[in-house]
Amino acid sequence: ERRSIVLYSYKGLRKAAREACDGPKTRVAVLGNVSTQFLAEAIKGEMQCRKNAVDVYDAPYNQIELCLFDDASDMYLFEPDYIVIWVSSYKLYEDYMKEEFYLHDSFAERMMEKVEAYWSAIMLRSGAKILQMNFVEIEDKVLGNFSSKMTHCFVSQIRKLNYLLQEKMEKHENVYPVDLCSIQNRIGREKFVDTVQELLKDVEMEYGTEEV
Repeated sequence: ERRSIVLYSYKGLRKAAREACDGPKTRVAVLGNVSTQFLAEAIKGEMQCRKNAVDVYDAPYNQIELCLFDDASDMYLFEPDYIVIWVSSYKLYEDYMKEEFYLHDSFAERMMEKVEAYWSAIMLRSGAKILQMNFVEIEDKVLGNFSSKMTHCFVSQIRKLNYLLQEKMEKHENVYPVDLCSIQNRIGREKFVDTVQELLKDVEMEYGTEEV
């Protein structure tokens, strides 16, 4: 029997996140190099809409390494069942632009080493399953279509990074992909970015503009 999928609005998920849900709770930690307030709340709302009780730990802004490499971090004390890692392409682009030009060719390999270090840190300290988001493409074709051929261009590095990520995840049974790329490809980049910006506006309206 084919199951139907119900898609909730973000406002609906926020409302559901604040409602009580009985039963044993799944513990989910959300880490990112960007603000993850809206994502953490949406995860909680989505699970509770499915009648799954959940506790969500929303890590401080851009504190992935402090959370993962400190044995006594609040995240490990939370004892999560799942750890969501969101490394935003937009923040990576900022890092890429700050680097010397001669380093651009190796950007993907160095970023993959960092992500693997995140996984190793978790596996050493926790039995949590890892939900790793992949990397959406950014419209940075400064050389037009030729950018896809030039290995130092950011779009080329992001594509290489996604390939490396897929290869490495195949070797780790405890790491599960979250395919943001397919979502952006399905709905279009402009709509994907606009949706994220609208979510951030909602968060700003409720929580204020600090660190959002």
